[in-house]
Amino acid sequence: MSKIRHQWTEDEIIAVAANYKHKGDWKRSSDRLHSAAYQATFRRPGLLVRASAHMTPKSSPYSGSYIIYAFEFTDSHAYIGLTFTPAARFAQHMARGPVFEHIKICSAYTYKILRSGLNSPQEAIEHERHWIKWYQKDWILLNAAPGGGLGTVQLTKWTRESVIAEARKYASKQEWIDSSQFTYRLAKREGWFDEASAHMPRRVLGIGVGRKVSQATRRKQRQAKLGTVHTKQHRKNQSKALKAWWVRQNATPLGPP
Repeated sequence: MSKIRHQWTEDEIIAVAANYKHKGDWKRSSDRLHSAAYQATFRRPGLLVRASAHMTPKSSPYSGSYIIYAFEFTDSHAYIGLTFTPAARFAQHMARGPVFEHIKICSAYTYKILRSGLNSPQEAIEHERHWIKWYQKDWILLNAAPGGGLGTVQLTKWTRESVIAEARKYASKQEWIDSSQFTYRLAKREGWFDEASAHMPRRVLGIGVGRKVSQATRRKQRQAKLGTVHTKQHRKNQSKALKAWWVRQNATPLGPP
């Protein structure tokens, strides 16, 4: 017999929500009924907002000082961030988001603290925007927003079309990777490489290409690939030497078996 799922009313859900001060605690509750009540809010548009109206963030952004930080990649990409929990935010960057995705393409980076001890949120926002503008002069930023909040970010500004357009600036693959390492690796990862490098010359073959050789030389080359042909006497000598070796290997104090 199948279980009948409880049909939560709005009043019941709000009553459950009243037991929690933070939305995250409710979401991760070990009480199965409370957890079910949280999940039920997603079937009612706007109910989660109403049920959690009394809740506050787990850590208030006004409780500590801010820092402005930067990830500088060797392929001229950078990410500028603002946080009041540096260790936790760094861990997030290592787990997901634009920095995490970009490390897959370019693993060499430097993490810098650009400014610390910013106690006013407004002051921190102004400093972050200042640094974003400063980096925009010489870097390709992974930030999508101009700064001043949690914001949204983009993984990369490069699309298939823009990567191919970038590749067409270069005459060879070596020139491409030397000048734009990021787009070169991105093309490899996304499967655009053959199309993007179609105009570039293929690998230069080694010495001797195009050299004319005689039929006798070709026979020798072909024979070298197949192996050396031994005479009948040579094979007989090999067999005799092998038998003698076997006797020595299996000899006993009383003589060979």
